[in-house]
Amino acid sequence: MTSANLSQAFNKHYSRDQLFGDINRLRSAWKEYRRTPSRSAIFKFLQTVLELVTIWKADGQVETRTRRAMAEGKCPHIGPMEPFGFLVRLAAHPKTIDRRTVAKWSRVLRYAERFKLPGRSMRRFVKKRGGINECASRFTKINKKKQNRSLL
Repeated sequence: MTSANLSQAFNKHYSRDQLFGDINRLRSAWKEYRRTPSRSAIFKFLQTVLELVTIWKADGQVETRTRRAMAEGKCPHIGPMEPFGFLVRLAAHPKTIDRRTVAKWSRVLRYAERFKLPGRSMRRFVKKRGGINECASRFTKINKKKQNRSLL
């Protein structure tokens, strides 16, 4: 994380310009992913989404900023608040990406949020754990165990 991002994370007055800067950063990362023929290009995009949510959470404003970003980006939000999925949809535009892919990438990002060390490569983290599908599956298994424990 750059010092500019860290200072933004703790800035209590998050302006509309800052919000648009973050939206543009997401959309630029998405466009770069789509332009690049390499299959590993997705990891830079996912890293950008993870960093943004991490910054917003550090500031205690993830829900507010996610809702504002969805409204400013004219991207309707569907279902319960899940910042990773919402920001993937916002960057890609809902008509460009199907909901199953959004859900899978969201699970990968939530798994990375819990287990990836800061500064480590997203690509390396995901590849070391079996790939995108395996990380999504691991997150699902962890959540099921957590839900089962809460029922006891």
